[in-house]
Amino acid sequence: MGEAAGILLLVLAGLLLFMKNVNPNSGSAAEGLLAPWAVQGQTPAPNQVVSIFGAAIARAEGVNPSANNPGALALGDVGNGTLNSSGVSIFTTIEEGWQRLYTQLEKVLSGNDALWNGKAADMFGLPSATDLTIGQFSQIWTGGDNPTTWADSVAGSLGVTPETPVSQLGGK
Repeated sequence: MGEAAGILLLVLAGLLLFMKNVNPNSGSAAEGLLAPWAVQGQTPAPNQVVSIFGAAIARAEGVNPSANNPGALALGDVGNGTLNSSGVSIFTTIEEGWQRLYTQLEKVLSGNDALWNGKAADMFGLPSATDLTIGQFSQIWTGGDNPTTWADSVAGSLGVTPETPVSQLGGK
């Protein structure tokens, strides 16, 4: 009994250490369990779907951290210059970059982005951007720059396939 109890205590201690380190931004083991998808520097999102999708996009984009732009949003010069000839914006803080990514995702995922809805209709014959699969979403997000690799990366981070509709991410 004594040896089994000691092993159990070691396993529990290891599990607690793992939970504490799942999310380097967490302040507690419980927070680490709630957000294992988070990436370094990620700020709180308005909801879990936007947070998870945003983290997956940040991983796929792999943008230079000095740009403070985890989503590689190409909004042009917003006061700090651009990262490249594609117009990837440089934001003042990482918090601003995350907020802009979250705002864009919220608009698209709610069907309230006229530009994205128009692209979904023009490119794929869909009534709304909410009907896009991750693969189709990638073609718009990347502007055609390596969309298959991007879609595979995002889908892999989310534990789904590129054929998964973005509208189903809330059930993930």
